[in-house]
Amino acid sequence: VKKMGVKVLLLGEGADEIFGGYSWFGLSQLPFSFLPSAARAYLYYYAISRNVSFNPVKYYSSWYHQYRCLGNKDIFRNISNMELLLQLPNHLLMKVDKGSMASSVEARVPYLDRKVVEFVYSLPREFKLKGRVNSRTSLNEKYILRKVALRYLPENLANRKKRGFMLPIKEVLESNFDKVKSYALAENSITSMFIPRKKIEKLFTPSAVPFIGMEREYLLWRIFLLEVWFRWAR
Repeated sequence: VKKMGVKVLLLGEGADEIFGGYSWFGLSQLPFSFLPSAARAYLYYYAISRNVSFNPVKYYSSWYHQYRCLGNKDIFRNISNMELLLQLPNHLLMKVDKGSMASSVEARVPYLDRKVVEFVYSLPREFKLKGRVNSRTSLNEKYILRKVALRYLPENLANRKKRGFMLPIKEVLESNFDKVKSYALAENSITSMFIPRKKIEKLFTPSAVPFIGMEREYLLWRIFLLEVWFRWAR
C-alpha cells in the first residue's frame, strides 16, 4: 500500500463489535437464550480463547469478574462491551497501529467515531441481529449496516457471509516443513527453554484426529514465529 502511494487508509475495525458481526453474538438468540447466563459467558470465553488464553483454571475467574462487572442482563450488550473495552484495543487496534505506523501509513477507523458508536449502541438488538443463528439462507449479523451497503454495493457483496482473515497456516508449515523443524529443534532454540525436546518432536508427527492436528498446527505456527523473532532479536 505504501509503495502504491497511499498515505491514509479507512479500515473496518469496530463494525463487528458494535453491529454484532461475530458469531458469538448469536449467544443472545435462540436456542442459546435458554441457557443460564453463566453458561453462555463460558461459551463466549471459549469462542475468543485464541485471543485470550484457553486456560480456564488460570484466567477464567478474572475474565468472568470483568464480564460480570458490566452488569447488563442483555448478553448482546455484555459481549459488545467486552469486545470494545478489551478485545478491540488490546488485540485488533494494536495490530493496526503497529502495522500502519511501521510503514508511515495513517489508518483511520470511521466505525469507531464517537457519534457512530453512540448511535448504534442505542439501537435495539433487532437492528443488528435479524434472523436465525448461523442460518445459511437468511441474513443475521450486522443487519442495518448491510441494508445501508445495499445502496452502494452489489447484493452479493453486501449480503455475503462474514469471512475471517486466517492465513493458510497448514500450507505454509507443510511447504517449509524442514525449516520449521530445524528452527524448533535447534540446540539454541528458545522453545527448548519451555518445552521438552521429546514433546517438540511429537508435534511433527501427523495425527489422524482433525482437532488434534489443528491444535498442533497452531502450536507449531506459534513456535515458528517465536523462533524467527528470537533469531532476529539476537
